[in-house]
Order: sequence, then C-alpha cells, then structure tokens
Amino acid sequence: MEKLSELEAKIFAGVLKMVKPYLAGESVEEMRLSQLRACALIPSPAGVTVEECEYCGLPAQWISPKSIKQDKIMLYFHGGAYVAGNLKSSRGLGAKLANVCGLGVLSFEYRLAPESPYPAALSDAMSMYAALLSADIDAESVIFAGESAGGGLALASALKAKADGLPLPCGLVLMSPWTDLTVSGESIQLEEKDPVLSVEALRNSARMYIGTDKVDNPYISPVYGELSGLPPVLVQAGAREILLSDSTRIKEKIERAGGSVKLSVWEDMWHVFQAYGLPQSRQALEEIAEFTASL
Repeated sequence: MEKLSELEAKIFAGVLKMVKPYLAGESVEEMRLSQLRACALIPSPAGVTVEECEYCGLPAQWISPKSIKQDKIMLYFHGGAYVAGNLKSSRGLGAKLANVCGLGVLSFEYRLAPESPYPAALSDAMSMYAALLSADIDAESVIFAGESAGGGLALASALKAKADGLPLPCGLVLMSPWTDLTVSGESIQLEEKDPVLSVEALRNSARMYIGTDKVDNPYISPVYGELSGLPPVLVQAGAREILLSDSTRIKEKIERAGGSVKLSVWEDMWHVFQAYGLPQSRQALEEIAEFTASL
C-alpha cells in the first residue's frame, strides 16, 4: 500500500476538519447540507453514465461504467448517519466503484430519521432487494456495498434476508461501516485524530434513528447479530477513524462464526477515504474490484 506523505495527510485532514463542525451541526438540516458540501470534494470519473429511475416508489439511479468487466450488479447503500444522504451525495463514490470494478451500480434513497426512524431504512432496503429479485436478477450476481451508515445497513439487510429465508447476495463490501450505534468501541478514543467524525454527532444521529427501539437490535447495530452464514465480506477502514472498532469487531465475529471475511485497515486514513482522489483511495477501490471479481 502506497503511504500518504506527511504533507498530503495534513492537507487533506485540514480540509476535512473544516467540514467536521458542520457535520456535527445542531440541526438535521445543517447536517444534510454539510454532507453535500463534503461530497462536493469527491471527484467523479469521466465517461460514467447516470440514469435516474425509481424502484418500489424509491428514487434510485443506475450508474454505468465506460466498460463492463463483471457480470454483476452492486446494490449501493449510501451513508449519512441515517439522517442524511441522497442520490446526489452517493453519486461520486458510486461512479468510482462502477468505473474501477467495471460493473453497474444501483444506488437508492431510503427514508431518513428523524422523520422516519427505524425500521424505515431497513424496510426500504429490503424492498429494493426484493425488486431486483422480482426482476429475475439472480442473487448470486448481486453485491451489497455501502459506506458508513450505509455499510451498517448493507450488513443489516443481509442479516434480514437470511432471517427471512431470501437468497443472499454473493458478497458484501463494507467501507468504514457503522455497525454499533452505542458508539462505545475502543476507537472512540481516536476522536482527536479523526478529521471527519465526532462522537457527539454520531450519538445524536443514533438517538434519532433508533426511536423507541433498542440500540442492540441486530438490525440497528449488526455487530450484535448472529453473523454466521453470510457470503464473503470485505471490510475497509481508516486507522484514524473513531469507527475503526466497528470494523475490527465485525471481522472477529464473522471469523468466529466460520465465515469468510477480509479486513483492510489503511494507515493514516480516515472515514470513507475511498471517496477521495488519493493514491490510497485508488488502491482501496482496486482491492474492492479484485474482491468482487473473485465472487
């Protein structure tokens, strides 16, 4: 893995720290606007086409690469702490995934808290997956992928599909997944080094999303779920992010359950670093492409 120079790390961390206070804004509206500002820093590759559409009443978009290399579909779950995110915010990283992996990416909007707390997001995600299966798309050609809260939702959706007796996707790609909404992992001690996330903002978002349910519900915090019987999983995280424990604990639990999982922790990197135009971003995307091609 190519190491980021000290100067490059300082520049990018400094830029992101300017956004961090807004991501921890006092209002939901501020947080949603701040996510769009942060996503404006994400460059999109040339030659990728985007077609907006709708599935089961949910806004969606097909993102197609310049050339198809894999006979698979990536169902993409956007991040945003369950209170923010939309098609626009997910387009940049979705386009990068499509381009590097050489496959079609279907991203969608799910209902957000606090207007629609749990289980709205999970229900919408399952409706999207059911729509694909109803369209005669083989589950063995579908990959669940997501970043941050979207990574947690992708994993929760796989657990729900397993519980409901649905065919499982062929693999999971989890980028900096938020899998424990108690926000109590050991890595919260990294808050001063994390240029993106704050513990307070995550806990506020968790309260809005959980509503009247229990935080250790495995469909809310999948780290507390039964993780046996899952398809192969790739987890990526930055060494500087406060959600690092969410990734390491998922890896440990899947391994104990006898599953196939790979965790890559990237030195000097932060939350969802894959989205940015860094050497490590490209390398992480290439690792994802290798993983999806192996499924």
